[in-house]
Amino acid sequence: MREFTEDEIRMIRELAKEMREEANSDLPMEENMQISLAGRVENVDEQKEIAGICAGIRDFDDMMRQLAEEDPREVILRSLDDSGLKDKTPEEQYAVLEGTLKTLTAELEKNPDYKAEVQVSADSDTAPDQVTDEALEQLKQKVAEYLDQFALMHGGEAVSEQLFAKLSATMGEDAFGALKDGLADDEQRYYMALSVYILRLQGKLESVPPEMDGHGIGAAVAAFIASARARMEGFFGKISWEDVLAMLKRIASAALTLLICTAIVVTAVKAAEFVFVLSAWIIGYGVIGTAIAAVLAVACGIKLADVLSDLKDDTARTLEELGSFAAEKYWIVRRWIAETAIPRLREFLDHLKYTVFHEEEACREETEETCEEKAEEEECAAEEELDEELAVEA
Repeated sequence: MREFTEDEIRMIRELAKEMREEANSDLPMEENMQISLAGRVENVDEQKEIAGICAGIRDFDDMMRQLAEEDPREVILRSLDDSGLKDKTPEEQYAVLEGTLKTLTAELEKNPDYKAEVQVSADSDTAPDQVTDEALEQLKQKVAEYLDQFALMHGGEAVSEQLFAKLSATMGEDAFGALKDGLADDEQRYYMALSVYILRLQGKLESVPPEMDGHGIGAAVAAFIASARARMEGFFGKISWEDVLAMLKRIASAALTLLICTAIVVTAVKAAEFVFVLSAWIIGYGVIGTAIAAVLAVACGIKLADVLSDLKDDTARTLEELGSFAAEKYWIVRRWIAETAIPRLREFLDHLKYTVFHEEEACREETEETCEEKAEEEECAAEEELDEELAVEA
């Protein structure tokens, strides 16, 4: 995945700042955003596009609230249905959900940190005319389980972790306070998302896929600013690092669920098209995370090149440079992925193979094993019976 360059980061930050400075204080924020968009991009329905960006941010906030108050998997299942999935035929639903899981696991396979551990599931043996209500419900449950348990592995967290580790080792509490105040500025999310959206429309941010709409960009930007806020709370000791990790997992689940739900709406029924769009959006989600982290780095006087180059160092050198305090914070997500997420993901994929993707194959294997066991039992019984007969004759 290609990260943003320093020039691109500078463009995002400067455009967001410029639009806020030119805003008319007598007008509502969304109207100011429409004016900013109309003045920079031609032939666009500024009212519709700004509504999409704002809806993405607000939908993210609403999902975060639901995930904190209810069972996360129930929230995810409800969101999938509300996206329009229930309006499709069972066969179409199955194709979309199956494509979702395959896309997610395939994206993890591309990550060098996970490649040796994660095996992508093979193609389904379930024919379109063989989709049962039970099989469809199993697949929905598996998608919800994946998004609840493993979404954080898709967020491009390495850059954010490295950035905040460096900040903790180089900045005083006063500087951190100023940065925290900036993150708490709610309008910053909206103008940052608009900045990314405009620059993408202008062709200046090639990393963000053209298929990714304003709603997706709004949700992604809101997610990464929320993750920055959570880390700030952790560095200040306001919440425990266990709570930070729980918050980061919720943030990733909310963002990825929204991206999937939006992809279901904006693409055709064809599974191939859906998978293509979803794959691009997942990559774009990670790229935007890099952008938000790097904007903070630039704002704090830390060169983006330094942050990104440190990611290539080996573990020992990184730990030595950061020191024990910063290293502890840096490894909160990494340690969770290595010790918890990857082992659980192995179990998840193994179980998935025998419950959804390879249900028929598993049944065949189970039948063959059962037959072999039965044959062995019959053979043993026959031998015992023969021994008894010989004993009687003797």
